[in-house]
Amino acid sequence: MNTRIALSVSGFASPDLLGLWGGFALLALLGAPMTGRNRLRTEQSVCSNHLRKVGQASLQYAHENADRFPSLNGAVWPWDLPVSAANRLIENGATRRDLYCPSVTRPDRDDLWRFTSGSTNDLASPEVGYRVVGYQFAFAGAGRVQTTNLTESLQPKAWTVNGVSVNPPPSDRVISADAILSPEANEQDQANNRYSGVAGGVGKHDSAHLVGPLPAGGNLLMADGHVDWRRFLRMKVRTVSSPSFWW
Repeated sequence: MNTRIALSVSGFASPDLLGLWGGFALLALLGAPMTGRNRLRTEQSVCSNHLRKVGQASLQYAHENADRFPSLNGAVWPWDLPVSAANRLIENGATRRDLYCPSVTRPDRDDLWRFTSGSTNDLASPEVGYRVVGYQFAFAGAGRVQTTNLTESLQPKAWTVNGVSVNPPPSDRVISADAILSPEANEQDQANNRYSGVAGGVGKHDSAHLVGPLPAGGNLLMADGHVDWRRFLRMKVRTVSSPSFWW
């Protein structure tokens, strides 16, 4: 009797409190799985904003340079940016931070940004060497990117696919994308590939937007400047030789 009186003083009888506690427990259970999804959505959004700024810088540069995007000649991997190309993007409004996806652990690292350039400054002089950035590019000279995926300018060459000339509009041409990579290239059974701990020139690398062992997908920057999210199950290998890069 005393317990019921004590509980009633605060405005709740014991059955009311049991119902309230049950409601709290249900909310906690429902809220738990949302944490991971909310994190993924937040990273997607920040990543999309980064790529949008890279797109604005790329388009601005192209408009002032005969419609051509910066050349990546000499790159070995699709995320290798010659210092000259990195400088041009930054001069046209992108930042070092914009060139890395936030979903990767320690994305904006000095050793990656410096790579063979010898400089951790935003702009490097002289313009020698390469940066390793967090997004893969499909400009002319992009490292190991298949020729049927390159977009060198705002007036790009057509691709020849199975003997047929194909020239997608800018809205369908990927010029940069989240770095999804694997040592293998199994498109039929993607789960049999590994997407983390991929050995490279600077340590080991993980794919962007991993959810467990597989990437959820990635943001794609198109030649018209807009950004799309593509689920990983719809991605294909876009490079030759190992490691494979996907979009």
